[in-house]
Amino acid sequence: MSRRCIVYSRVSTDAQERDGTSLDTQEERSLACAQERGWLVVECVRDAASGFSLERPGLKRVRSAVRASRVDVVLVYALDRLSRKQTHIAILAEECADAGVGLEFVTESFEDSATGQFLRTATAFAAELEREKIAERTMRGKAQRARSGKVPQATGRGIYGYDYDPVSGTRRINAEQAAVVQRIFARFCAGGSCHGIAVELRAEGVQALSAIGGSNLGG
Repeated sequence: MSRRCIVYSRVSTDAQERDGTSLDTQEERSLACAQERGWLVVECVRDAASGFSLERPGLKRVRSAVRASRVDVVLVYALDRLSRKQTHIAILAEECADAGVGLEFVTESFEDSATGQFLRTATAFAAELEREKIAERTMRGKAQRARSGKVPQATGRGIYGYDYDPVSGTRRINAEQAAVVQRIFARFCAGGSCHGIAVELRAEGVQALSAIGGSNLGG
Protein backbone atom coordinates (compact mmCIF):
# COMPACT_ATOMS: atom_id res chain seq x y z
CA MET A 1 0.00 0.00 0.00
CA SER A 2 1.35 3.43 -0.94
CA ARG A 3 2.39 5.76 1.87
CA ARG A 4 -0.01 8.68 2.29
CA CYS A 5 1.87 11.93 1.77
CA ILE A 6 1.02 15.53 2.60
CA VAL A 7 3.04 18.17 0.72
CA TYR A 8 3.85 21.43 2.51
CA SER A 9 5.14 24.58 0.75
CA ARG A 10 5.97 27.99 2.20
CA VAL A 11 7.20 31.38 1.06
CA SER A 12 7.83 34.55 3.02
CA THR A 13 5.23 37.25 2.46
CA ASP A 14 7.86 39.73 1.29
CA ALA A 15 10.05 37.45 -0.81
CA GLN A 16 8.01 34.96 -2.79
CA GLU A 17 10.33 34.89 -5.76
CA ARG A 18 13.64 36.05 -4.26
CA ASP A 19 15.22 32.62 -3.95
CA GLY A 20 13.51 31.06 -6.98
CA THR A 21 11.38 28.74 -4.88
CA SER A 22 7.86 30.06 -5.37
CA LEU A 23 4.92 28.10 -4.05
CA ASP A 24 4.21 26.65 -7.50
CA THR A 25 7.83 25.60 -7.99
CA GLN A 26 8.09 24.01 -4.54
CA GLU A 27 4.86 22.12 -4.99
CA GLU A 28 5.77 20.94 -8.48
CA ARG A 29 9.14 19.59 -7.32
CA SER A 30 7.55 17.98 -4.27
CA LEU A 31 4.87 16.24 -6.31
CA ALA A 32 7.49 14.90 -8.69
CA CYS A 33 9.53 13.64 -5.75
CA ALA A 34 6.51 11.91 -4.21
CA GLN A 35 5.72 10.25 -7.51
CA GLU A 36 9.29 8.98 -7.83
CA ARG A 37 9.09 7.46 -4.35
CA GLY A 38 5.70 5.90 -5.01
CA TRP A 39 3.84 7.91 -2.41
CA LEU A 40 0.17 8.84 -2.64
CA VAL A 41 -0.25 12.61 -2.23
CA VAL A 42 -3.46 13.16 -0.29
CA GLU A 43 -3.15 16.92 0.13
CA CYS A 44 -1.01 19.93 -0.79
CA VAL A 45 -0.83 22.69 1.80
CA ARG A 46 0.59 26.19 1.31
CA ASP A 47 1.60 29.08 3.53
CA ALA A 48 2.72 32.64 2.76
CA ALA A 49 4.16 33.52 6.14
CA SER A 50 7.33 33.99 8.13
CA GLY A 51 9.43 30.90 8.75
CA PHE A 52 10.05 32.15 12.28
CA SER A 53 6.54 31.39 13.52
CA LEU A 54 4.64 28.14 14.05
CA GLU A 55 1.35 30.03 13.93
CA ARG A 56 0.67 29.47 10.24
CA PRO A 57 -2.70 28.23 8.92
CA GLY A 58 -1.13 25.71 6.55
CA LEU A 59 1.33 24.35 9.09
CA LYS A 60 -1.45 23.96 11.64
CA ARG A 61 -3.31 21.86 9.08
CA VAL A 62 -0.26 19.67 8.51
CA ARG A 63 0.31 19.16 12.24
CA SER A 64 -3.35 18.28 12.70
CA ALA A 65 -3.08 15.65 9.94
CA VAL A 66 0.03 14.23 11.63
CA ARG A 67 -1.60 14.02 15.06
CA ALA A 68 -4.73 12.40 13.58
CA SER A 69 -2.61 9.82 11.69
CA ARG A 70 -4.17 10.85 8.39
CA VAL A 71 -0.78 10.75 6.67
CA ASP A 72 2.34 8.60 6.73
CA VAL A 73 4.85 11.18 5.55
CA VAL A 74 5.22 14.96 5.45
CA LEU A 75 7.14 16.15 2.38
CA VAL A 76 8.68 19.63 2.26
CA TYR A 77 10.82 21.15 -0.51
CA ALA A 78 13.63 22.20 1.86
CA LEU A 79 14.29 22.44 5.58
CA ASP A 80 14.08 26.25 5.69
CA ARG A 81 10.66 26.08 4.00
CA LEU A 82 9.41 24.16 7.06
CA SER A 83 10.94 26.63 9.52
CA ARG A 84 13.88 28.96 9.95
CA LYS A 85 14.11 28.37 13.68
CA GLN A 86 15.98 25.30 14.88
CA THR A 87 13.84 24.88 18.00
CA HIS A 88 10.74 24.75 15.80
CA ILE A 89 12.37 22.17 13.56
CA ALA A 90 13.01 20.03 16.63
CA ILE A 91 9.38 20.37 17.79
CA LEU A 92 7.96 19.44 14.38
CA ALA A 93 10.38 16.54 13.93
CA GLU A 94 9.47 15.16 17.36
CA GLU A 95 5.74 15.46 16.64
CA CYS A 96 6.20 13.45 13.44
CA ALA A 97 8.34 10.84 15.19
CA ASP A 98 5.81 10.42 18.03
CA ALA A 99 3.04 9.86 15.47
CA GLY A 100 5.12 7.46 13.40
CA VAL A 101 5.06 9.89 10.47
CA GLY A 102 8.10 10.42 8.27
CA LEU A 103 9.49 13.92 7.72
CA GLU A 104 11.15 14.15 4.32
CA PHE A 105 12.64 16.90 2.15
CA VAL A 106 13.07 17.19 -1.61
CA THR A 107 16.46 18.90 -1.62
CA GLU A 108 17.98 17.38 1.53
CA SER A 109 18.30 13.96 3.12
CA PHE A 110 18.89 13.26 6.80
CA GLU A 111 19.51 9.73 7.98
CA ASP A 112 17.67 8.49 11.06
CA SER A 113 20.66 8.55 13.41
CA ALA A 114 22.45 10.81 15.86
CA THR A 115 24.55 12.14 12.97
CA GLY A 116 21.45 12.80 10.88
CA GLN A 117 19.79 14.64 13.74
CA PHE A 118 22.92 16.72 14.25
CA LEU A 119 23.07 17.64 10.55
CA ARG A 120 19.39 18.56 10.56
CA THR A 121 19.89 20.80 13.61
CA ALA A 122 23.00 22.37 12.09
CA THR A 123 21.17 23.09 8.84
CA ALA A 124 18.28 24.65 10.74
CA PHE A 125 20.73 26.79 12.71
CA ALA A 126 22.37 27.97 9.48
CA ALA A 127 18.95 28.93 8.08
CA GLU A 128 18.15 30.86 11.27
CA LEU A 129 21.51 32.63 11.18
CA GLU A 130 21.02 33.62 7.54
CA ARG A 131 17.59 35.06 8.39
CA GLU A 132 19.13 37.15 11.17
CA LYS A 133 21.82 38.42 8.80
CA ILE A 134 19.18 39.42 6.23
CA ALA A 135 17.20 41.25 8.93
CA GLU A 136 20.33 43.06 10.10
CA ARG A 137 21.24 44.17 6.57
CA THR A 138 17.67 45.34 5.98
CA MET A 139 17.63 47.42 9.16
CA ARG A 140 21.04 48.88 8.34
CA GLY A 141 19.76 49.90 4.90
CA LYS A 142 16.66 51.54 6.36
CA ALA A 143 18.76 53.46 8.87
CA GLN A 144 21.04 54.71 6.11
CA ARG A 145 18.07 55.91 4.01
CA ALA A 146 16.64 57.71 7.04
CA ARG A 147 19.95 59.43 7.76
CA SER A 148 20.10 60.64 4.16
CA GLY A 149 16.60 62.11 4.41
CA LYS A 150 14.90 59.43 2.33
CA VAL A 151 11.87 57.26 3.13
CA PRO A 152 13.20 54.24 5.09
CA GLN A 153 10.96 51.81 3.26
CA ALA A 154 8.85 52.29 0.12
CA THR A 155 5.86 49.99 0.64
CA GLY A 156 3.91 50.99 -2.47
CA ARG A 157 0.90 51.96 -0.36
CA GLY A 158 1.61 55.66 -0.03
CA ILE A 159 0.52 58.06 2.70
CA TYR A 160 -2.51 60.31 2.35
CA GLY A 161 -1.40 63.93 2.25
CA TYR A 162 1.91 63.23 0.55
CA ASP A 163 3.28 62.43 -2.92
CA TYR A 164 6.25 60.11 -3.23
CA ASP A 165 9.17 61.15 -5.44
CA PRO A 166 10.89 57.94 -6.65
CA VAL A 167 13.90 59.92 -7.90
CA SER A 168 14.81 61.55 -4.59
CA GLY A 169 13.27 58.82 -2.43
CA THR A 170 11.40 61.43 -0.39
CA ARG A 171 7.80 62.58 0.12
CA ARG A 172 6.44 66.04 -0.51
CA ILE A 173 3.18 67.53 0.76
CA ASN A 174 0.12 67.23 -1.47
CA ALA A 175 -1.66 70.54 -0.82
CA GLU A 176 -5.17 69.31 -1.71
CA GLN A 177 -4.95 66.22 0.45
CA ALA A 178 -3.20 68.11 3.25
CA ALA A 179 -6.22 70.40 3.49
CA VAL A 180 -8.44 67.35 4.00
CA VAL A 181 -6.11 66.02 6.71
CA GLN A 182 -6.31 69.38 8.51
CA ARG A 183 -10.11 69.29 8.33
CA ILE A 184 -10.18 65.78 9.77
CA PHE A 185 -7.91 66.82 12.63
CA ALA A 186 -9.99 69.92 13.41
CA ARG A 187 -13.30 68.02 13.31
CA PHE A 188 -11.95 65.27 15.56
CA CYS A 189 -10.59 67.78 18.10
CA ALA A 190 -14.02 69.45 18.08
CA GLY A 191 -15.64 66.18 19.15
CA GLY A 192 -16.46 64.56 15.82
CA SER A 193 -16.39 60.77 15.63
CA CYS A 194 -14.24 58.87 13.11
CA HIS A 195 -17.36 57.35 11.55
CA GLY A 196 -19.13 60.71 11.34
CA ILE A 197 -16.14 62.38 9.73
CA ALA A 198 -15.83 59.54 7.22
CA VAL A 199 -19.53 59.86 6.31
CA GLU A 200 -19.15 63.60 5.74
CA LEU A 201 -16.11 63.21 3.51
CA ARG A 202 -17.74 60.42 1.54
CA ALA A 203 -20.83 62.57 0.98
CA GLU A 204 -18.59 65.30 -0.43
CA GLY A 205 -16.94 62.86 -2.81
CA VAL A 206 -13.53 62.91 -1.09
CA GLN A 207 -11.72 59.76 -2.16
CA ALA A 208 -9.66 57.51 0.07
CA LEU A 209 -6.02 56.89 -0.81
CA SER A 210 -6.76 53.41 -2.21
CA ALA A 211 -9.11 54.95 -4.79
CA ILE A 212 -6.75 57.70 -5.94
CA GLY A 213 -3.65 56.00 -7.36
CA GLY A 214 -1.16 57.98 -9.39
CA SER A 215 2.04 59.63 -8.27
CA ASN A 216 1.05 59.58 -4.62
CA LEU A 217 1.58 55.80 -4.52
CA GLY A 218 4.93 54.06 -4.47
CA GLY A 219 6.24 55.37 -1.18
